[in-house]
Amino acid sequence: MKLTDMQRSKSRRPVYSTALSDRSGNESYELSVVGPSKLVGQVFEKCDFEIQIDVDVATDAYEKSSKEFFNKHLQADHLGHPEAEVMAGLIGGKLPAASSTNDTVIVYLRRTKGDGTFWAMFFPFLVVPPGASLFFVLPRVWATFGMVVPITGNPDIFLSLGAPFAPFVSTGFGPGVNTASFIGPPIPWAQFSAWHRIFGAAPATSTTNFLMTGHSIPWF
Repeated sequence: MKLTDMQRSKSRRPVYSTALSDRSGNESYELSVVGPSKLVGQVFEKCDFEIQIDVDVATDAYEKSSKEFFNKHLQADHLGHPEAEVMAGLIGGKLPAASSTNDTVIVYLRRTKGDGTFWAMFFPFLVVPPGASLFFVLPRVWATFGMVVPITGNPDIFLSLGAPFAPFVSTGFGPGVNTASFIGPPIPWAQFSAWHRIFGAAPATSTTNFLMTGHSIPWF
């Protein structure tokens, strides 16, 4: 799916949205993208993304489902590791400041009805300008994992729970592949909204692949 496949609102700050189906064919979900039109167009210019939603993945099968989705889109032996000199350059690095509406894009996956449990997203060739923040938000989950695999540049990833600028519970910054994750107790009332933030930390524009998974437990 591409940004051009989504319906664009006519509001001043446009919202791109599309209905999604789970693997059983139920069209009970919606993906939305909101942000300045010029920035959204730049970010998704080369991105042909995939969303996978399952309704019957048990909590003890979350790892297996995540690994299958990962192996479909990325290869572990291609992730690589940065050189020692590059790692030394991390000393004195700073965390990103709060974003403004002018440099922020939000990608939001939600239920319109139903009880989806397993969520997986793959966004290849995302363009991340310096200082820009891309937020990816899942339905409430008890576990989540996100990974940036840079093609060019140096994007970072940060994970907050409940709100976009809540304290980070997991961070991945520096050159090369970065990850952020959190696992809570697998009970419905302990679930949280997961805000994965990709930040354009490099002096120049970055291009990256991004993969994210999460698991929800329906309320009974």
